[in-house]
Amino acid sequence: MNRILALALLVACPATVAASAPDPSHGLCRLDVDQTRALATWTVEDLQAFGDAIDAAASLAEYEAVAGGEYGSIVTTIMKHRKVPRAEGEAIVLRMMQSIQLGRISKAMDMNQVTEEAAWEKEFQRCLEASRPAGR
Repeated sequence: MNRILALALLVACPATVAASAPDPSHGLCRLDVDQTRALATWTVEDLQAFGDAIDAAASLAEYEAVAGGEYGSIVTTIMKHRKVPRAEGEAIVLRMMQSIQLGRISKAMDMNQVTEEAAWEKEFQRCLEASRPAGR
């Protein structure tokens, strides 16, 4: 899993990730699959409209208004980690969150109205596999 993505999700959802310690990938993958699963209950038309609104967000404030949430703590973490000013930190977080959410929306469209637990468990296992370092 991308280190910045993992950091962002850890900051955004520490309780979910902490509950999965000592392997944070487990909690991060569970969070991602659960959020994608929730989106998969939406109609394709609603997912397309949501995706268009996410994609059109030109600032982090616009993204927060569309997607919900508050990402200030992630911006602060990125600023400290990358030693960049707030505007650049916000731009990084915006791009990152748009990418994450658009990926979830795309997956939700692929799995629209899928309710079988086995299908979602397969997605979870696929995420865990993708999170493992090469050679493990």
